[in-house]
Amino acid sequence: DRPVSGVMMLARTSKGASRLSAQIRERTVSKRYVAAVEGRLEGGQTLTGFLRKDRDRSRIVSKGDADAKAVRLTYRSLWASDTFSIVDVELETGRAHQIRVQLAQAGHPLVGDRRYDATSAFLPKRIALHASRFECKHPTRNEQVVLSALPDDWPGPFARALSQVSYSE
Repeated sequence: DRPVSGVMMLARTSKGASRLSAQIRERTVSKRYVAAVEGRLEGGQTLTGFLRKDRDRSRIVSKGDADAKAVRLTYRSLWASDTFSIVDVELETGRAHQIRVQLAQAGHPLVGDRRYDATSAFLPKRIALHASRFECKHPTRNEQVVLSALPDDWPGPFARALSQVSYSE
């Protein structure tokens, strides 16, 4: 997603890219995100369902819907106020717009995500979603690679909330 910030893994060679792509297809990588969502969201939950991507928007559909793909993520609240919450999201599947759609469906759209019915503003051309951790096996060496970072450019109240978060890897 273009309006998202965070860590990325790039391969230096075609061999590395092929092996990294295989890990992503086989779902052996771990991907986590930190997000600011609208409203008070406490605790944690696993969200499951089926997603279908249309031209420029994805949506939750029934299992038998044509082109429906299973989606699953787990979130836990890191910080909450009456107006917004900071959540840690771990993807088990990785579909286009999955986090955006599933959290909006649960009544908590990402801050700034007008495409999926958010009413609040964020940074220009950005939504409050940050790829905070990516873990995989190095594509050519037999070792684990962990990339992690929290956002350092979130504005005002979001930055203050992040500073209060106890974020354990």
